[in-house]
Amino acid sequence: MPESAAILLSRQALRPCARTAWVRRAREAVELLKEKRITLLSSTGMTTWELLTAQASLYKIPVNIYLVCSPNEDFSRRRALCIEEFDLDGNDTEFTPILINDIKLSKEDKMSLRDRRIIDAADILMPLSINPDGNMARLLEQYGDKEILRDFEIKYEKRQNTLAYEIDPMRLSTEIVSAGDKYLFHWTRTFNTAWPGERLIDFYRAVLINPVYPRGAFETLMRILTMKKIMASGRHMPGDVKTVSFSASSPVELLPLMTWRARYRQMSFEPYGLGVRKETALAHGVQPVRYYEKKRLVDIEKNDRWLYQSAGLISDWRREKEYRFRGDFIFDYIKPNDIIAVCRTKNEARALENTAGFNTISFTE
Repeated sequence: MPESAAILLSRQALRPCARTAWVRRAREAVELLKEKRITLLSSTGMTTWELLTAQASLYKIPVNIYLVCSPNEDFSRRRALCIEEFDLDGNDTEFTPILINDIKLSKEDKMSLRDRRIIDAADILMPLSINPDGNMARLLEQYGDKEILRDFEIKYEKRQNTLAYEIDPMRLSTEIVSAGDKYLFHWTRTFNTAWPGERLIDFYRAVLINPVYPRGAFETLMRILTMKKIMASGRHMPGDVKTVSFSASSPVELLPLMTWRARYRQMSFEPYGLGVRKETALAHGVQPVRYYEKKRLVDIEKNDRWLYQSAGLISDWRREKEYRFRGDFIFDYIKPNDIIAVCRTKNEARALENTAGFNTISFTE
């Protein structure tokens, strides 16, 4: 019986769930490895590889994780972080470093090298959902002399280009129209991976058991209200300073800015958020952003850069009237009457209000 196996998947559509065909097949394939006591060869850095690594942890099967790293990286730290993120059993987990010496190598080339190393090392290959025009298909053809188990293979479905949607301005609720500029709003969005502060094992466990994608904007807002805390993020922030963003613009004013951002594979924001009365937010340390033109950021003191934002080249981000708070914004000490939650639909607003206990309004009637 082969000692190791590689479950092969091409890039898949964003935001899978338990009903997604390749997720179901991956679970069945891992169950077979557990039954046959075969070691899984896996990796990180992509949803497909990470879901397999998470299943190795959940099913408690031996796994060898291939980590791409440069010579100056602390491999022991990377290893420890991976064990923590996926709650791996150190006794059943091995790590194989893939050292990249060429700093000019593209990310795609690095990932291709990783895939080749895994396929080369595996005793048995298990294709699940392979793009016939992709790199994984070419590698599979090159290693056709290996034992290939196709019992779990399904037709490859091309990824969606966007997951964008719009709010019909003719169906706006009277509550959202009258919200005006009385609040500073923190708008949230769907996360393509774990929430800030969440381990990857918990994210993928949720993917494996939920019939819909579990990290949507509604679920994110529910988490914020349950925790009574907005987790700060350094993503897209100057100097990677972790902050929480708010907007002084009314929800109706912001509708034109609610767009799909292909670069980040998500919308700029979605119609789900938390409003804090403006005077209350300012009293608790929320500060207005200063907008600058072109390259003026070089003239700004380093410690103050987190409060500055480009006015924008395509969209005029000044319309957002952004405010920021440095660090996590904890609101368990703010009076409930000074907070309002916003959802997309009436039904969502009703459900959220009953569950979280905060006054909630909806964008649409």
